[in-house]
Amino acid sequence: MGAVISVVALGFGVFLSIKVIGAMRDITGMSKDNKKIDFEITENMNVDDIIDGLHQSGIIDMPSLMKMYVKFTKNTTGYLNGPHTVSANMSYNNIIASLKTEKEYTETVTVVIPEGLSVAEIGELLEENYVCRASDFEDYVKTKKNRCEFEEGLKDNSNRMFMLEGYLFPDTYEFYVVDYLKKNSNYDTHTWAKEAADKMMDNFEDHITKKLKARMKELGMTLDQTVILASLIQREGKTEEDMAMISSVFHNRLDDSETYPKLESDATDTYIMETIRPRTNSSNKEQMQKIEIAYDTYKCIGLPVGAICNPGMDAIYAALYPDDTNYYYFLAARDGTFYWAQTLEQHKQNIIDADLHSEEEDGQSGDDDDQ
Repeated sequence: MGAVISVVALGFGVFLSIKVIGAMRDITGMSKDNKKIDFEITENMNVDDIIDGLHQSGIIDMPSLMKMYVKFTKNTTGYLNGPHTVSANMSYNNIIASLKTEKEYTETVTVVIPEGLSVAEIGELLEENYVCRASDFEDYVKTKKNRCEFEEGLKDNSNRMFMLEGYLFPDTYEFYVVDYLKKNSNYDTHTWAKEAADKMMDNFEDHITKKLKARMKELGMTLDQTVILASLIQREGKTEEDMAMISSVFHNRLDDSETYPKLESDATDTYIMETIRPRTNSSNKEQMQKIEIAYDTYKCIGLPVGAICNPGMDAIYAALYPDDTNYYYFLAARDGTFYWAQTLEQHKQNIIDADLHSEEEDGQSGDDDDQ
């Protein structure tokens, strides 16, 4: 009898766990298919009819749960008649918000996000295509959202420019065009900025496999350290071969931090000039100076505080699988040719050979004045 009771209890526990996981999946929309439908609310529909319709359309799995949810959150009214577009991977909150908002788009646009763009550059690209305002996009990715698994490894840091920089996966996306944005450049597009960023974040999470996580553990690196390093590699290199070599230089410096405490990557200078300083004003000057130092690899020790762009898989792979070299310096000539050096003396000769006579033109790791 005891054995029977144990089996029944175990079975009930498994059943209950499955139900809880299914409920959380339905509420958050996580791990669900990106199925989109046009859903119309008619004049004679109440909230129960709406939820039943969403269930019949395959957008939600547990209509009874959503009915309880809307009552608990006091969202039983306010739904707007007319067409709405909803997706199966939207959370209950996002579905509700969408059904309470007039459909302000009539078409979609395909946007290619190249590897190595920064948050600011992605925001500008989205605004150019009337997906959302760049400022709304920046506002959303400035802080953690605690909606993706990878965010558990991100530590809040006031010196980090954009918390989600590095986690917006470069790819080809289809977004809705916000028609009102064409007419009014100040139109609030926070809802669409969120949808765009969430889609990129989900794509990033899908690309970080168990194999990659195991490799990070093998190297003693966190996901965040990997992404930060990959962002430097992405901005410094162009080909897979270059990236693997650049990665070796950075790894060699990180592994011998007593001799080479600073990475000295000019790519971080570019990020400071193009992203941080344009957003500095009299009211935030003191804090922004701290942020500059935290990103400046000629001043900070080791890796900068955050990523400087959103790297692709080639750069992430290079960060985890560097070439095996004894190089501690590199530079790129004007024609794109890379020069590698083990010592400072060799590096100085490379500067002469590459005809790079000024610090500003020297795309390298390892600055003469600091060694």
